[in-house]
Amino acid sequence: MANYVNGRDVSRDISYIEFWSDPLALVTVTFTPTTIAGSTISISLPENSKIIYARRILRVGRLENTSGTTNSLDGDTVDNTSQVIQITNGSGYVDAIKFVDEQLSVKGSGETSTILIYGSIDLSAQITAPTTSLTTRWLLAKAHTDSLLLHDLQLGIAIYFTAS
Repeated sequence: MANYVNGRDVSRDISYIEFWSDPLALVTVTFTPTTIAGSTISISLPENSKIIYARRILRVGRLENTSGTTNSLDGDTVDNTSQVIQITNGSGYVDAIKFVDEQLSVKGSGETSTILIYGSIDLSAQITAPTTSLTTRWLLAKAHTDSLLLHDLQLGIAIYFTAS
């Protein structure tokens, strides 16, 4: 019996692994669109691995709003243009996590606990060898007002693969 994930037959034995960047202690998103450099993630898979699916993970240890009024991300992702987390393996950036207007909303001078966001874009084409490094950026991050503070931000990648 076949089992399908994103239209792919995954009946064979599948392994799952996550790789994470070092945490960034504090990332500030303001009302001025700013590209935020992220960390690099080193991936190491067994030789002859076949990647079934890979997706980006964003983890925020604590989200804080210091503006005094409700604050959130300002604007939807515009593909390859703004308000998007992107990755590159050195051959050009591609979108990895898209946002929607009002995402990461926090009421005035408030905070939330841990947030996990899983991207839905298949990034398996970016992993070109068993050992690959991926660099991240948040292209033109923008909040409605100053300042949306992301404490202990980490970026990960989840990889589903088979090893022959």
